[in-house]
Amino acid sequence: MIADYEGGMGCVLLSRKYGIGENTVLARLKEAGVVIRSKGSLDPETVREMASLRAGGWTLNALADRYGTTRQTVAAYLRRAYVVLR
Repeated sequence: MIADYEGGMGCVLLSRKYGIGENTVLARLKEAGVVIRSKGSLDPETVREMASLRAGGWTLNALADRYGTTRQTVAAYLRRAYVVLR
């Protein structure tokens, strides 16, 4: 789980992958001494990748699943990157 998180996977996706709640994911990561990212914090490269995938036809839900976040977070980041959402 630690390797997945440090590799960029978010708590939502980790909770699905391991079949545990998001709060449990966070608790276990903190117990292991992992530095927790800000909620919904995506680096600029990830946002550029999201924009490219969106342009290629990916849905917001598919992007949210891929990056372990919510549809709303994906939409917010894409809007800030001036991606037009239909």
